[in-house]
Amino acid sequence: MTVLSGNGGTGKGSLAAYWASQLTQAGKLVLVIDSEGHPDEWYERVRANDGRLDGIVHATHSGGLLQLELLQGYAAGMLGLVIVDSAGYFTDQEGDRWGPGAATTMQTALAATGVPSLVLAHQAKAGEGDSAYGSVYWHNVPRARYSLRREDDGSRVLTCRKATGLQGISEGDSWTVQATTVDGVPAIDGLLPRGLLVTRTAREVGQELLAAEWLTTQQLAIRAGGSSTSWWRWVRELGCATREVHTGAKPATEYSLLGVG
Repeated sequence: MTVLSGNGGTGKGSLAAYWASQLTQAGKLVLVIDSEGHPDEWYERVRANDGRLDGIVHATHSGGLLQLELLQGYAAGMLGLVIVDSAGYFTDQEGDRWGPGAATTMQTALAATGVPSLVLAHQAKAGEGDSAYGSVYWHNVPRARYSLRREDDGSRVLTCRKATGLQGISEGDSWTVQATTVDGVPAIDGLLPRGLLVTRTAREVGQELLAAEWLTTQQLAIRAGGSSTSWWRWVRELGCATREVHTGAKPATEYSLLGVG
């Protein structure tokens, strides 16, 4: 079991969908056990990464004990990956979501399938954010554990927190992944990153956009990743030209590097 954790909006789902897409391109099926009820989001992300939609099996799960009866309908070798989204919905036999039993119960169920598994987990919002749900149990149970965080400049950094017996990967290894998509990022066995390419940060993507057109900070946030508040600070630091546009009840400010410098 591999765990990928991070706060909301860091790109866990996008990265997982990219890895899933690679497997579908290789002719494998990927089972998405979705407790957050977002089938359209999964399919759209796979489509955006040129994955095969017929290779994605989406299963809605209400949470509680992890049920894997769906796996019984597939022959050995057909499934390349099981994705669980997300860990916080699942419990142990006593219904506890927060103790170590929740993680060990999930790991036992997934390990019995013999299929590689990727579990998405939200990090605690307090402290350094290295633990899911404020507990340390995710540190010890998974065979591999990664955290994904968003830096102040909008870039995403993927860090290996645990790597038990993974060739070529050590705890502490980190890579930069693109903010809005993960195109061009290779994978090991269709699941774990190794030798990741350092791709453009959100800020670099935004600079390219601003060099060619006028955009509001909200438009930048949508197209280049990060929050509109961050982009407001960055465009001021970049010395962008500004102009007021009157397309609604309230004027909006657009920014651009056209003609600057």
